[in-house]
Amino acid sequence: MVYLKISLSDFLTLFAARTRTWFWERRPGYMLGAAALVATGSSTILSLFWNDILPSNDDNTMVGLRHSKYAVVAVWVYCLLWFFAQDAAKVASYWLLDYLNREDDERLDAVAKKGELAAMYAADNQRARRTGQSHARTVNFSDREGPAPAELVAELKSLKAEVAQLRDAVRSAGIGGAGAARAH
Repeated sequence: MVYLKISLSDFLTLFAARTRTWFWERRPGYMLGAAALVATGSSTILSLFWNDILPSNDDNTMVGLRHSKYAVVAVWVYCLLWFFAQDAAKVASYWLLDYLNREDDERLDAVAKKGELAAMYAADNQRARRTGQSHARTVNFSDREGPAPAELVAELKSLKAEVAQLRDAVRSAGIGGAGAARAH
């Protein structure tokens, strides 16, 4: 029974360790499936007919399980139940780790957003300098903590829309000369 339990649980652990999600969410490869069938099938057959395959006159040898009515079934059920418990513990562990690392992910997202806002301001400033307009306000993001406030994002969108309206007004008035033509 111990031999069969070790043989089965090793292969079942391999199926659980393949993914970060439930084992059934990703199909194993054909080679792994074939290897599992051969290995678990041969282990089950060996555990049933051990002393018939490898006869010995010694009293301390292992005995096959074919004389025990439900021993093989009991080992299979035991291994499968622990396999499901192991897979559930794996999924729960990954969920907990993701939950605990949520703050770090939020900080990384905030840093990325700061970089995006800073790049937008820099692009607006560069565009304004090229067209001879007074350049937009500069913001220093290096001394700020946490994500950029929603008001700042809304203000940036408002300023961008205002600049677009001013450009349209200048273009429709026909003033600004070559600089206005290049700006668009």
